[in-house]
Amino acid sequence: METKIYTEKKEKVIDFLIGFFGIPLGFGLFAGGVSAFVQFLFSPAHKSSFGFIAAIFGAIVWLVALVVPIILIVYFWRRRRFIALGLLYSIVVVPLILLGTCAVIFLGGGLMTGLSHR
Repeated sequence: METKIYTEKKEKVIDFLIGFFGIPLGFGLFAGGVSAFVQFLFSPAHKSSFGFIAAIFGAIVWLVALVVPIILIVYFWRRRRFIALGLLYSIVVVPLILLGTCAVIFLGGGLMTGLSHR
């Protein structure tokens, strides 16, 4: 697969959206489906050692679902850069923005109430 040369802005936007929504949604559905299947498979034996095996297997599935998009970023960075950028934004930038927003809301709210009671 050769490097894609983008001729129109529409191609860039479509590739970015594929990377931003499509790949994380696909891996989330895959990991959720496999985890639900394992949970269903081992649920009658939740008091035996199979429950522990199911938990370990579920953790492995989620770990794979987190590592594979990083590998895809490296792969797509050489081939279709805007898919890689969309994927990078969806798994790194957006969660950091949400984390920062929550920190400002919780810490900022606490600071403002502390100052208003003086």
